[in-house]
Amino acid sequence: MSWWKMNVKGPLFYWKISRDGFLPTGLGSPLKGTPVERIEGDEKAALEQLRKAPDAFEKFEGPFSTHPYLGKLNKKQWVLFHSLHLANHLGHARLKETNEKP
Repeated sequence: MSWWKMNVKGPLFYWKISRDGFLPTGLGSPLKGTPVERIEGDEKAALEQLRKAPDAFEKFEGPFSTHPYLGKLNKKQWVLFHSLHLANHLGHARLKETNEKP
């Protein structure tokens, strides 16, 4: 990302999402144009991995990567960003319909 986006626009965007408490939908991605491939997998394994991630992150003490759009974030900022980002993605999730009986 350009200096302008990472040091001015990104931090202003972070301020807005932290104030509003949600990440707007329809923003697209810096990887626009990249084909999106739906990958089917083991939902139980994915859910278990998702459940373990917060504990692993909480224990992490190393340096954080620079976000490509938001710039440098501290641990508290990463927690907020990932919480809002995950909520945004889960808001798009739909239950898979099956003909199986419970």
